[in-house]
Amino acid sequence: MLRQIIFSITLLVCVSSCSIIYTPPVSQGTNFTAVKDIKEKLIGKTRNQIYAELGKPMLEIDTPDQIIYVHSTRTGHHPTQVQQLVITLTHDKAADVKINTHISEKKNSTYLTAEK
Repeated sequence: MLRQIIFSITLLVCVSSCSIIYTPPVSQGTNFTAVKDIKEKLIGKTRNQIYAELGKPMLEIDTPDQIIYVHSTRTGHHPTQVQQLVITLTHDKAADVKINTHISEKKNSTYLTAEK
């Protein structure tokens, strides 16, 4: 009887501690957030100069006047934070740069979707 109680308590502690297991941060996409003053650095650059600095975007969305980079980060059991860098081109030069941030409602979202 005592063994069953000890086994039950041990099992309960092991199962309840699963939610506090360390989960390393996961980062996907082009980390444009690490570049200081990204907006000022990109204005006036051509598409090829932007590709040379940041690389080609992971998601190639067929828009001739925009380049869109996506970066997502999930830390531990927190929701995924998704950031978009949207570069609008005029005459093949960067005219406007915007950073959009979205926090996923789902804690365990495992994939990203791109919207046009």
